[in-house]
Amino acid sequence: MSASDEPRKKTANVEKKPATPASQISAKRIIKPTAAVASGPAIPPHDGPVAIHEAIRHRAYLKWLVAGMPDGDGVNFWLEAEQEHLQRK
Repeated sequence: MSASDEPRKKTANVEKKPATPASQISAKRIIKPTAAVASGPAIPPHDGPVAIHEAIRHRAYLKWLVAGMPDGDGVNFWLEAEQEHLQRK
């Protein structure tokens, strides 16, 4: 017996709601970071290129979150985080 031969189940008193048009659905998740997320956890200062890269990456990520996760490659967030890192030293 195939699926098309099986009797359909009847649903009683079920109203079908019209689907929301795709133009009204946002594909982006909206996350509003708190002040704790915006400032981020303190990253202990370490020397070395890997630690510096990781500190800059983390700061750029936090900046991207605070900006509302915009589309794009995020180079501007990286450059801002890198400049801030260099100014701290």
